[in-house]
Amino acid sequence: MTGIIYLEMFKITSPVSKYLQSQTLDYLSAWNHIVILKGKLGKFRNSFHEIYRSTKSIMSHINEIFNSDGEGPEGDDLQVESDFPQHKRVSKKNF
Repeated sequence: MTGIIYLEMFKITSPVSKYLQSQTLDYLSAWNHIVILKGKLGKFRNSFHEIYRSTKSIMSHINEIFNSDGEGPEGDDLQVESDFPQHKRVSKKNF
């Protein structure tokens, strides 16, 4: 999941980064690029469920590839976890 998040962030920020490093930098245009980038990052921040679904889909697809062909390491089935472990919430006791 971390890899997908980084990939999406670089996909959003790379064009602006390249423009800001260009020799012919126009400050007004650079500011407009940054404002647009800020909006895209705001939308990206709120898209956790989409990232989660795409991560689960990729992991399920990888599991299908490894387990259907029998081409796993030395013929063993390889299982990649496609869901996050559920953690028990610890509650504080008031005395």
